[in-house]
Amino acid sequence: METGRLLIQPPVETVALVFDLTGFGLANMDYNLVQFLVKCFEAYYPESLGAILVHNAPLVFWGVWKVIEPWLDPVVASKIKFTYKNQELLEFIPAEHLPDTFKDAGLDKFVYTYIPPVEGENAAMEDQEKKAQVVKEWDELSGKFDEATRVWIKSGGDVSEEREKLGKDLKSQYYKMQPYIRAKNQYQRLNNAGKSVIQPDGTAVWTYHN
Repeated sequence: METGRLLIQPPVETVALVFDLTGFGLANMDYNLVQFLVKCFEAYYPESLGAILVHNAPLVFWGVWKVIEPWLDPVVASKIKFTYKNQELLEFIPAEHLPDTFKDAGLDKFVYTYIPPVEGENAAMEDQEKKAQVVKEWDELSGKFDEATRVWIKSGGDVSEEREKLGKDLKSQYYKMQPYIRAKNQYQRLNNAGKSVIQPDGTAVWTYHN
């Protein structure tokens, strides 16, 4: 979810997850992991989940589902959709954005390749002085944004140019602060072509191979 939130771009605010259960068996079931995921969706990332697509669930899964379903908040449960035929995925995801492993539905010929860490890529996290500076700037902007939000609420929700500007400044400051507080992930590393999916300014650049 944390990586997913880095990948989504305004005005999109929610993540869609696909669980392809082709070949699933009871040996694959980890209830502790599922409980943790449920807690993430409900407590740590409220309203960040757009949909969960459980695809091609075999008969044995339905016994597992009877255990899982009572754990779910009704709001989260309402976002879980079950699909079986690949074509059903197209109700939620455009064909050009689905990998062609889904055959008659997906068009993207993307092949996943893990990009390993590079020595020194997180060196900025050792710079405590710079980290303190950018975090302080973030805190000051957050305080201004909170105050502007209170004024905005009292006004009845009228358009607030100041609040919108502060929101953009906060986003910019977050990505300025990120190298000092968060290790790089797979999508921030450069591939063989010298490109990354997530750019330093937070924008995501996807390359499809349709």
